[in-house]
Amino acid sequence: MKTIAMVTGASKGLGLALAEQLARECDTLITVARQRHVHSVSDIASHSACQHIHYAADLSDMAQVTALCKKLNTILQTPVQRYLLINNAGTLGPVAQYHGLESSLSAQIAQTFNLNIAAVITLTSHFLTLCEQHNNAKVQVINISSGAARNAYPGWGVYCASKAALDRYSEVAQLEAPFAQIVSLAPGVIDTDMQANIRSSNEKDFPNLQRFKDLHANQALSSTTETAQKILAYSQRADFGQQTLSDIRLI
Repeated sequence: MKTIAMVTGASKGLGLALAEQLARECDTLITVARQRHVHSVSDIASHSACQHIHYAADLSDMAQVTALCKKLNTILQTPVQRYLLINNAGTLGPVAQYHGLESSLSAQIAQTFNLNIAAVITLTSHFLTLCEQHNNAKVQVINISSGAARNAYPGWGVYCASKAALDRYSEVAQLEAPFAQIVSLAPGVIDTDMQANIRSSNEKDFPNLQRFKDLHANQALSSTTETAQKILAYSQRADFGQQTLSDIRLI
């Protein structure tokens, strides 16, 4: 199936694993990251007859998100059978409880919500608007959510709230755009830089710290490659999109 795919946060972690696999499978791959180059993806794409287009952008800066949307116009007007957007870029944000989330962290809180939800809404809205014109194409959006969207963790007020907003937005977007398949997908606990950041937290701020240290010590974290393979296999299944809020561990 001729496919144009787009992955944000594609320079490392799950985003990189998704981009590397898509570079082997799709016809055009758009990657977005703060870094100027994603060399491994470019190398794979060049050997797979995949057109790779990379945009360097900080998606916590809404001016850069707006500029990125304009760059997508011509690409997404190209008729293909399938359009796939994976909103993977995200951040844990400040780890602190209520007495720590005061004015000194207001800029970090705003940046977290910009990246985790405002950029997603803007990019998805533009993506759906452009793809709606392709009447017979399959249009898919995967928003990388978290178990933190559906469970409360002390110290993760900002992260939990932003990911919960992502879940609810995905449900609204699915109602508004029935021509598309929109899934907000929890990927499980993956061995990424975010997990390393979590393990460096202060237990007073994040009482669940030991659980995440134990997961790492017991080698219970999923690999990015395995998780990417599961996500992309799910996107090809007949039941994809039937449930907006999903968890890859339960599929």
